[in-house]
Amino acid sequence: MSQNKTYLGPLLVLSGAVLWGTTGTTQALAPDGATPLAIGAMRLLVGGLCLLAIAYFLFSKGLSLVPVATAVTLTLAEPLTAATLGVTVLGERLTAPAFAGIGLLLLGILILSISGKKD
Repeated sequence: MSQNKTYLGPLLVLSGAVLWGTTGTTQALAPDGATPLAIGAMRLLVGGLCLLAIAYFLFSKGLSLVPVATAVTLTLAEPLTAATLGVTVLGERLTAPAFAGIGLLLLGILILSISGKKD
């Protein structure tokens, strides 16, 4: 596999996962006083039509360029993205198990990236 494709696949899969994690952010950024109907319409438009369409395209393109084990591990970045957005945008607090999960996720991605360089 060429050097460009080695990095392109994981980048596309990760981009898709990140975009999946941002669909709920539209509700947090809704203007004060917005009706539930307006918020729902905004989530549908921004999240459903724009972000998810791009996410699915990037995800499927990335899947064709990486091994299955790598793709599955990289898609686990979506909950990490959602947690990060929850903390930064909504002011949520993470629990000890959440931090442990983040650590395990990052360790898994690190192990995959190291083992991938040996091939």
